[in-house]
Amino acid sequence: MAVDLVHPDHRGEVVATWILPPGSVATSGNSERARKVDGKPLGHLLDPRSGQPARDFGSVAVWAPQGITADCLSTALFVLGPENAFRFLANHREVAAVFLVREGKGLRLLTTPHRGRLIPRAKNVHVEEIVWPHQGQKEEKP
Repeated sequence: MAVDLVHPDHRGEVVATWILPPGSVATSGNSERARKVDGKPLGHLLDPRSGQPARDFGSVAVWAPQGITADCLSTALFVLGPENAFRFLANHREVAAVFLVREGKGLRLLTTPHRGRLIPRAKNVHVEEIVWPHQGQKEEKP
């Protein structure tokens, strides 16, 4: 299965293609439903820990064997943000994710190491595969 990942701010711009085994993919971000309040963008995805909109870093795409899992986790992982989400994913390796993180004029694509292959399709896209603790790093305690 091949899935095109689009820029979180420019929906017509494919930035990478993700080659995956059969399963389901869901994406979460604020590009579709964000509103401006007092001239500032305000996202529709709320962090239940604070009651405030989740930090808008870009978007996340999640692969899982079942659609409901991919859908629920894409929203949850967006709210957690990349750093906390990768802590979660280290214990749920049956799921894969790609975070599209704005970085200057480009994007940094942070990906789990165990599923699929990511092919960059645009300039200013840097792919970084996260290293799980058993691959050479000590696990950080939250």
